[in-house]
Amino acid sequence: MKKGVRLTTIMQIKINGIAFNIELANTFLRRTKGLMGRKTLYAGTAMAIYPCFSIHTWFMRFPIDVVFLNKNGVILRIIRNMAPYRISPFVKGSYYVVEMLGGVLPEGIEAGQVVEFDRKGGNANA
Repeated sequence: MKKGVRLTTIMQIKINGIAFNIELANTFLRRTKGLMGRKTLYAGTAMAIYPCFSIHTWFMRFPIDVVFLNKNGVILRIIRNMAPYRISPFVKGSYYVVEMLGGVLPEGIEAGQVVEFDRKGGNANA
């Protein structure tokens, strides 16, 4: 596991049975800042940005894996190892965007699969 910044865990999600501790970015300020300026992330941690249908990686120091989800948690699109200083395409129907350290998202995860939200640790609609 790579060393990096620990996120404040608000909730947990499971993608294809693999758990990720999630920090929510659900305010204007948190969505705007996102992961900018952080040196890296720990494997198994991620940030969920919502509402969101497109992201950028300006001022980021590391590549990220990006998962676009609709309101029901269905994966709409995946971008693997999105490099710093890039802009993602607009993803129609996207509501949540989950960002994690590049290369962490396992192979076999694809559009159409459903992400499980464990709301015990928080509320995704907060």
